[in-house]
Amino acid sequence: MLRINQLAKELGVANQEVIEACEKRLGLQGKSHSSNLTDDQADQLRRGFQGKHKGEQEAPPLALHKPSAAVKVVKGPAPAAPAV
Repeated sequence: MLRINQLAKELGVANQEVIEACEKRLGLQGKSHSSNLTDDQADQLRRGFQGKHKGEQEAPPLALHKPSAAVKVVKGPAPAAPAV
């Protein structure tokens, strides 16, 4: 037996995602984060989440931001002094 919140922590997803998967994939209604799952149910959900999150784990890390070339600020001529 395994609680939904323990499975969510193991999979690295929110409790609500596991609860929704229970409803969609297993047809279990009325589950909460503290509800128990059988070992078979937990295995089915693990397989489903492995396929769903597989692409995310294999994605290459994002490149760091490279600073752009220096930009030279050119100011126009100074305004003329007001005539008094």
